[in-house]
Amino acid sequence: MANARLRELLAERDAHIAQLLARVAQVDELQALVAELRAQVADLAARVKQNSKNSSKPPSSDGLGKPAPKSLRKKTGRRPGRPKRPAGRDHGADRQP
Repeated sequence: MANARLRELLAERDAHIAQLLARVAQVDELQALVAELRAQVADLAARVKQNSKNSSKPPSSDGLGKPAPKSLRKKTGRRPGRPKRPAGRDHGADRQP
């Protein structure tokens, strides 16, 4: 009776050990996959940071991501268009002869 119980406990222990070994193998595979993916992410991040100014790529390959050119002219405060005429300076356009 004691031998049967002991064998049963040993069988359970062996089953747990087998499960743990399987999980250790899975963890090793996942760690290898994570290392590979980190290398890919680093490579892609380096590619994203490249543009025509810091690589040998032509400017046309920069795409739409580059900022719009900014004017070097200063704002004057004036509005665009024809200046407004002062009041009373209409040259008689609405007078009847």
